[in-house]
Amino acid sequence: KEVLQLSTASKVNEYLCNLAWKRFREDFELFEDEMGRLPAANGNP
Repeated sequence: KEVLQLSTASKVNEYLCNLAWKRFREDFELFEDEMGRLPAANGNP
């Protein structure tokens, strides 16, 4: 029973990590898009 609970907790933890990473990546890509629109980010005067 404890092994099953541990396995479930591990799967939940893995799911949350994947979800958090996916959201982080999406937010970071949006951030890069915003930075890309700024002239200073491109190094142009």
